[in-house]
Amino acid sequence: MMTFDYARLAGSWPSQLAKQVALLEEYLETSRKRELRKSPGLDLMHGTAAVQGVQASCSLDGIRVDAERLEALAKGSLQPADEAEREALGLYRATMEVCSDPLALDVAPDTLLALHRTVEGGAHAPLAGRFRQEQDSLAEACPMLAGMDASVILAAGEVPGAVEAWCRGWREASERGDVSGVRLALAAAADLACIVPFPRGSGLMSRLTAVLLLGRAGCPPFLAAMMSAALDGLREFYEPRARTALAGWRKERKASAHLASVFFLGFATGCGMYAGMGEMMEGMAGPVLERIKMQFSRLGADAQKVFSSVRGAKEGFTSAEAAAVLPDRSMPAVRAVLRELREAGAIERTGAGRSTRYQLSELWAQYAEALDCCGLDPESGR
Repeated sequence: MMTFDYARLAGSWPSQLAKQVALLEEYLETSRKRELRKSPGLDLMHGTAAVQGVQASCSLDGIRVDAERLEALAKGSLQPADEAEREALGLYRATMEVCSDPLALDVAPDTLLALHRTVEGGAHAPLAGRFRQEQDSLAEACPMLAGMDASVILAAGEVPGAVEAWCRGWREASERGDVSGVRLALAAAADLACIVPFPRGSGLMSRLTAVLLLGRAGCPPFLAAMMSAALDGLREFYEPRARTALAGWRKERKASAHLASVFFLGFATGCGMYAGMGEMMEGMAGPVLERIKMQFSRLGADAQKVFSSVRGAKEGFTSAEAAAVLPDRSMPAVRAVLRELREAGAIERTGAGRSTRYQLSELWAQYAEALDCCGLDPESGR
């Protein structure tokens, strides 16, 4: 039975990566809360990150897709014109699924098969959603394997057991918590690549799995998605180490560590790319914030107080909950405050009678999320 004991990763990183690791983990600690929230323009930033990551991951596997067409495919304004575009669109959809809620996806063989089905279903339906079953499909599984001696690769019959053991190894290490979540995610993703589990798309799936595991470790998922974009610019480091790991995994277990190191280098570089995009998008969001901030300043003190209290209520709020924010005001006065907020366009009323609830309007909800993202107090402006 094959085992994956990630306890060996506990302790320090390789010396050449130690400084980068320290800087990266400091960056993640200080920025995680901000990057996980939405603000005006942040959705666009996330979409751009996903498209860039998908295009680069496809490029690493020899799949060429035009960036503008991929953006249009992602928006649904175009239909795929060929096999490459169908595969890229499948990877985009799987990436969005992983990024939307990584904690909702179990790290299990069925999850990997379902994601593979999403990635490959449109372009290679007969091969989608199943593990590798034949040795002669290895050249399709990863272009880097073309011409390689298949005897050094894990036999097809061993793949299901190896994937099960891989999931168990990641889960046990994650529960122990003695290995950095970032390091565990990247080492495990590199090991999955070395199993070559799928008849096609194992390279795409290893990078998608890195996004999933990094997201489960608390990293902003779209930041993790930038790893592939960075790896595409690090081909001279990535490709030879990928070949070494794929060819030598059965004979020399350390081979996958080299691929994990390049994954980390790509992830660290992707963090820098993502941060640069964030600065650009914040500049675009500024005018939106200023315009709605002016509207907010025109509200009365009681209306501002109610808005500040209920802005995080995703399910809306009732007049009784608004009254609790203003204990010294009568119900007619509270209703007048709610009317003021409605007339300003800040809230909308749904239901009637005892079923009446109030919800932040879409524009003001964006304003509230932007304030949270920027760490601002709406009443003080700081």
